[in-house]
Amino acid sequence: MFINRLIIGIIMVVVGYLMVKKPTVAYELIGRLNFAEKFFTSGSTFMFQVIGVLLILGGFAVVTGVHDNILAAIANFIVPG
Repeated sequence: MFINRLIIGIIMVVVGYLMVKKPTVAYELIGRLNFAEKFFTSGSTFMFQVIGVLLILGGFAVVTGVHDNILAAIANFIVPG
């Protein structure tokens, strides 16, 4: 199972890096995000960079195996019990 986590994590990190490095390519592939255009001064490209950073962090969490604990903490925060 470690190999699966490693491959998925590396893919997430690479895609996140590309989104941070070249947000205009993501903009051309995905298109404009109306939410980002409305609330951020930099618009969709900034939002793609934020998503890229989150993908990088998520990829490292998947590789190290802490993603289960993070998701459980978020679920426990949303639905206490």
